[in-house]
Amino acid sequence: MRDEKYLVQLIAYIHLNPVKHGFVEDHRNYRFSSFQTYVHTKPTKIETNYIFSLIDTETFQQWHNERRLNTKYLSDFLQDQT
Repeated sequence: MRDEKYLVQLIAYIHLNPVKHGFVEDHRNYRFSSFQTYVHTKPTKIETNYIFSLIDTETFQQWHNERRLNTKYLSDFLQDQT
């Protein structure tokens, strides 16, 4: 992993991948996603504290929504990382 910004981008990419591949139109509706775990306070085994030490919950959600609206971003992001 390159740095913390890359980690946050990677998590968004993973959460938005079902949108890119046409499984759902909205990443929040993909039942196998960990996205809901990140934005709710229910007990979980996923360690979210570190991510939220890098980015607050509201910004995290906003960031996902912005990228969901720009699906070309997903392809560009992958190409930039290779």
